Amino acid sequence: MELITTGKIHYPGYRLMLSMHVFEKQMKSAPNGFYRISLVENGTGSAHVNGRSYSFSAPALFCFNHMDDVVLRTSDKGKIKTIFFQPTVMNEKFTLDAYFHQNKYTVTESQDLWCLKPFFPQSEHAGGIITVKSVYIAHISRLFAELGGLLRNQPDSNWPCRSRVCLFELLYFIRRLDMEDGAMVQPVPDEAANLLREVVNYLSVNYREKIRLDQLARQFHTNKTTLNQLFRKHLQQSVMGYLSSLRIQMACSMLHNTLLSTNEIMERVGYHDGAHFFRQFRSHTGLSPSRYRKANCWLK
Repeated sequence: MELITTGKIHYPGYRLMLSMHVFEKQMKSAPNGFYRISLVENGTGSAHVNGRSYSFSAPALFCFNHMDDVVLRTSDKGKIKTIFFQPTVMNEKFTLDAYFHQNKYTVTESQDLWCLKPFFPQSEHAGGIITVKSVYIAHISRLFAELGGLLRNQPDSNWPCRSRVCLFELLYFIRRLDMEDGAMVQPVPDEAANLLREVVNYLSVNYREKIRLDQLARQFHTNKTTLNQLFRKHLQQSVMGYLSSLRIQMACSMLHNTLLSTNEIMERVGYHDGAHFFRQFRSHTGLSPSRYRKANCWLK
């Protein structure tokens, strides 16, 4: 099984340390120098990770690092979609152990390494599994499908950068899922915690879409004032401020790690007005998108 993707028509012979495979009923992977993201959408199964075993029910998402010895098995209807990648896909400077040496990297690079935390669970009993609510599976499946299509079809000369963007979007979303039960919402009373968590995760899934505060409030059966007060109290910014921060964070990652045009990046993170995107980007980073890329893009 080839764990890299080789360029065909565009960049023939180019080797991208990223691939996606679909396994029927079983995925077996010994330590091999690749990180792995596995998605099981249907059925039940068992996981054997580094000598420990446990059962699971779909939907289930797993993150394994390059040292994990893994066997996933599913019921008859279960398929295991698995992405294999090396950290060099994120940044050519990143070694397999880069996550443990973040002090060696710039602030921008460390922000990318932040995405790898789910691959190193604090508890050895965690087994690499990330809890996923059914409502988020469609988003994760879409990113898997988009990435798989890009790697398989390589439709134009931007296929390596777009593939890298899909990987980053998936990694950032998984990281936020991993944080869902963390300190961000623990101090909040239960009812408010649920509302905050649901809105934050909705924004994490739908930040590409046009989002209005009044529509958001109606969707979550509250009002604009209550929603803004909740965000300001616990996240120190308004709802739309949080959304802007999320969009600009994703735009920064794309400018830092790809050569996609600024206009394509702008559209991908949910902006459709160049002047507005420029103002928001400069407000958050102090730089224009072009200056940010010039200062930070490792592909230049």
